Amino acid sequence: MKSEKILYSNSFFFRIPIIDFWVIWTGRVAAICNIVAAAWMAVLPDPSMRWLFVLWSISNVLWVYHGIGKNSGSLVLSQSVFLLIDVIGLVHWWVF
Repeated sequence: MKSEKILYSNSFFFRIPIIDFWVIWTGRVAAICNIVAAAWMAVLPDPSMRWLFVLWSISNVLWVYHGIGKNSGSLVLSQSVFLLIDVIGLVHWWVF
């Protein structure tokens, strides 16, 4: 059985395990989530949009993880800002 080497990110405020397989797939899954969410928003401009912000939030978390794994500060920063905007959208659609 092959053991995979686990690295830890030390470039940010917290340490998370960086596993190459997951870094590759988080980027792909995040991209798919973004595409589906954008298509959903373009086609269905109604209250079901609240699910859009759930999907985009998942995508942003995956992109942040991917950015940490690739040591891309700009990707982490931009997706963190988008995640904050998504939280505002979640509050708007789910709370108020």
